[in-house]
Amino acid sequence: MNTVNDDELGQDYEAFYLNEESEQDSCLVLCIEERDDPEVFESIDTRVFVSYNEITKMYVVNGKRLDVFSKRGRNRTNFKPFMFCAETSNDVSEFLGLTLNTKEQFSYTFYNYNNLSYDSNENTYSFMEQNMDKRYLIAAYDNVEYNKRKFRKLVNMTKKMYN
Repeated sequence: MNTVNDDELGQDYEAFYLNEESEQDSCLVLCIEERDDPEVFESIDTRVFVSYNEITKMYVVNGKRLDVFSKRGRNRTNFKPFMFCAETSNDVSEFLGLTLNTKEQFSYTFYNYNNLSYDSNENTYSFMEQNMDKRYLIAAYDNVEYNKRKFRKLVNMTKKMYN
C-alpha cells in the first residue's frame, strides 16, 4: 500500500482540500492503472477513472491507453481518451474485464475529488488526470491481481460513498 506522509507533500502544504469550501461536494473516484511491467511504476498501459454521478444515477468511466513515444520523442500511437456511462457496477466491471489485460497486475487508488462538475461531460479524462493530486488520495494499492468480484465492489464503492 502506498502511503503519503506530510514530508512528501512539501513545505507549503497547508490544507488537505484544494478548495475547502467544496468539501461538501466530495466525490469518491476510483483510478485503475494497468501496468506493462509491475516492477516499473511508470509502465502504465491504460488508466481508467470510475465515478458515480448522483444526478444521472450512472457510473462514469473515463479512460485512455497511454501513448508510446519513440526515442526521438514522437508520439507513435496518439491514443484518444474515452468516456462511457453504465447503470450498474456489474456493467462497469464487465467493461473493465474486456478493456484491460486481466492477466496483468494493477494498481488502484481512491481519490476524493471535491471539484467535479455535476455535468459529467465536463469531467473529461484530461481533467481527471490533471487532478490526480496526492492531497486528494485516500488509499492506494499496487500489484493487485484482477478479480471481477473485487473490481465490482471497488466500482460499487464510488456509488455508496457520498455526502
